[in-house]
Amino acid sequence: MLAHGIIRESNSPMASPLVCVLKGKGGCDGVRLAVDYRYVNEFTVSDAFPIPEVEDVIQRIGKKRYITSMDCRAGYHQSSVREQDKWLTAFVCLGKLYEFQRTPFGMRNAGQTFVRGMQCILQPLKDFADSYVDDSAVHSNTWRYHLSHVEEFFEDDEV
Repeated sequence: MLAHGIIRESNSPMASPLVCVLKGKGGCDGVRLAVDYRYVNEFTVSDAFPIPEVEDVIQRIGKKRYITSMDCRAGYHQSSVREQDKWLTAFVCLGKLYEFQRTPFGMRNAGQTFVRGMQCILQPLKDFADSYVDDSAVHSNTWRYHLSHVEEFFEDDEV
């Protein structure tokens, strides 16, 4: 994460603990390092931006003949943390203090921040693209339209 600019070394006056979380059922997919932000989250004002209901998304796309689904890699890390708030994301690892430059998993409003961004990006494509958190789907009734919809989805002119 340091090499990819997701975190940087920090001089923060505080740090949240690093914890290990088992991935997958019974931990069969290994271990994920996570930061325990419970203390910071106690003082964070909640963002009321709604997370979509998965049933609503399925209703919109399920009637279409062609569906292409995509999953954002490390979704939360696609949005940045405001410079003045980075110190709040600090954690200790291997005897050094680090802070996130990109949105970390576990912060109270991380999900809402990501979903708001996805909704904003997909707004111009709302007739044929939907998302549920970090999963997106392009849906069309005909193959010809579907190919053009997928192409438009991947264009970055508007983003």
